Amino acid sequence: MKGNIQQRGPRTWRVRYDVPSPDGRKQVSETIHGNKRDAQRALRERLAAIDKGIYIERSEEAVAEYLERWLEVHSAQVSIRTRVGYATCINRFKRHFGTVALQKLRPEHIQASYDAMLESGLTGRTVLHSHRVLSLALKDAVKWGLILRNPADVVSPPRAEKKEVVAWDSDIIKKFITAAEGSRYRNAYTLAAFTGIRRSELAGLK
Repeated sequence: MKGNIQQRGPRTWRVRYDVPSPDGRKQVSETIHGNKRDAQRALRERLAAIDKGIYIERSEEAVAEYLERWLEVHSAQVSIRTRVGYATCINRFKRHFGTVALQKLRPEHIQASYDAMLESGLTGRTVLHSHRVLSLALKDAVKWGLILRNPADVVSPPRAEKKEVVAWDSDIIKKFITAAEGSRYRNAYTLAAFTGIRRSELAGLK
């Protein structure tokens, strides 16, 4: 398998090579910035990847575009609550590196976003959850042949810190029930206060 290099400017080169396609083979052109040695190295890397069967066609799709597309694909497979949680996490990453091309996303982009999230006041547990969502999305990107490796795999997310649960004593519960008098949700508040039932469980009762 061969390719060729053509100079297009003082430090710009056009690299051409053939890649497999459903119709047989197709020629791909790619612009390389640098000197001739950079272009030759890029061509060798592309040809080696094709020979090994790990070549991935170049794409400028941004991380934000991919994550939105990924979320749309998964919308029918998860609950509304899960979808909202995914969307919240995705929006965090879009603010930090959404304009970066998916194929150019590096571990340092992700690590920097985690540090920024912690500095903004988010808890380690929240950032860890965001990491898991991003890792899942990038795992699918590998599966779909969009990237070769998942950059989130080599990033160290923060640990979920343990919080001590502060329970209401009887005096606080009495004050709460008194304050709820007249509310249409008084019965629900009372049940929640005395049982510790979760909000989702409470909402599901008839």
